[in-house]
Amino acid sequence: MNTFRYITDVTTEFEVALVLWYEKCQSYLRLYYAGNKENARNTSFWSCISKIEFLIENPGNYRGVQDNQELMQAIATIEVQEIDVKEQKVTGLAIESFVNAPWNVIEQFQPERRRGSATSLIEEIIKESQACGFGGIVKAMTIPQARPFYTRIGFTETNGSGEMILTREAAAKFLLEQEQRQQFQPFD
Repeated sequence: MNTFRYITDVTTEFEVALVLWYEKCQSYLRLYYAGNKENARNTSFWSCISKIEFLIENPGNYRGVQDNQELMQAIATIEVQEIDVKEQKVTGLAIESFVNAPWNVIEQFQPERRRGSATSLIEEIIKESQACGFGGIVKAMTIPQARPFYTRIGFTETNGSGEMILTREAAAKFLLEQEQRQQFQPFD
């Protein structure tokens, strides 16, 4: 199992990572998609490019995970929000945008690829929610392709709009499962 370091609020590190990711996207477009972003449409890579462009244009309250070589592997923006959980308003963390590094989503294998970075980032955001006194409650606005990932973690869809919520109970269960997995799985 790969290990990652949680990074918060270091704007320049995120800016540098996003520029690197954007440049990698352009390189992959030239190499695998004849230099045309439209040729990648309907792929995870196309969604990744769009999210990276959005994060570059709309900086936010960044969170990320780096691998042991200090290469950023996943980035999210979050904010504190009032969240409806079982018809009650509670405070939690809302994931505004979430993206994996381009080498983690492109179909062709890349040497920088690290499995588990997205899950590790969600795990750290949940721990941050707990540390803030929010009980691990997290909300995410998801695209259809990402919903199975969030569902595996324990998020539930609220109203068909793509909004998914992780409750206290689901957060605690996920963190326990992660702890057990980390104790018993060898490194990748």
